[in-house]
Amino acid sequence: FEQGQVVVEAGKRITELDIEALNALGLMVSQDMRLQLAARGLLAALLVTATTSLYITRRQPDLLTRFRLLWLLEGIFLIVVVSFAIFSGDDIPQYLFPYAVLGLLFVGLIGTEFAVFAAVLLALLIGIMANNSSEMTAIAGFGGIVGVLSLQGTDRLNRYFFVGLVLACVNVVVVVIFSLGLNVLDAGVFA
Repeated sequence: FEQGQVVVEAGKRITELDIEALNALGLMVSQDMRLQLAARGLLAALLVTATTSLYITRRQPDLLTRFRLLWLLEGIFLIVVVSFAIFSGDDIPQYLFPYAVLGLLFVGLIGTEFAVFAAVLLALLIGIMANNSSEMTAIAGFGGIVGVLSLQGTDRLNRYFFVGLVLACVNVVVVVIFSLGLNVLDAGVFA
């Protein structure tokens, strides 16, 4: 093969000869990205930890004396992040993940301001975990913030149903925004 020559054309079936050519050119070998992914996860975790520590010391210093509540909030945050990591496989649509659950739980436990802060941090982590997807960041961010702000009291269960309807509308709008300009019918999204 010469430089610039097409090895496999798009839309064509790949034959044994094509695979042999791809192997000979070193195109079938994937790079080991484990170290980069681990460093990326560690840096994101450190950034979230530092930001949360700064927020708590500046905006809610009384939380530092309530260790049980602090551990509960940390546990819920970790459960949501790990759940997304497990749930976000290639064969599972990420649109089905309940991104706003963190904010809705935090509203009842500590209040609206901290819940919005946590929803923003979760959205940033979701975006990083979803291969830098700005669409997933927007869904998690807008869903979390709108969910927190539209929940007017946690004393009645039917308020959560109303928030669920609002969140469904918000998520649909975000998906439509990111789908505009794309031919989603040809991409097999709604087929």
